[in-house]
Amino acid sequence: MQELRRELGFLSFVPNPYGPDGAGRALADGIRLFRHAEQLGFDIGWIRVRHFEQFPSSPLTLLAAVSQVTSRIRLGTGVIPLRYEDPVRLAEDASTVDLLSHGR
Repeated sequence: MQELRRELGFLSFVPNPYGPDGAGRALADGIRLFRHAEQLGFDIGWIRVRHFEQFPSSPLTLLAAVSQVTSRIRLGTGVIPLRYEDPVRLAEDASTVDLLSHGR
């Protein structure tokens, strides 16, 4: 019988509690979150998109940055509202993150 492997993951909004002038700080917090999660043994981490709120509006850009400071944790998005996206551009951005992260 095959052994069941369980995976540990998380979903974050990567909130910005610092206000408009602290958006960069909030993104740096998000990068640290993924690095720390990888160190703790998490298998996958997702972020959500919330346009027009204090959360990242460009999750693939953030995941591209995360991919450069992590090596094992898989990366994903929980939600990307397509009504705000050009489908071809979104596919190109996702493909770029896939290449930068070596398929994670």
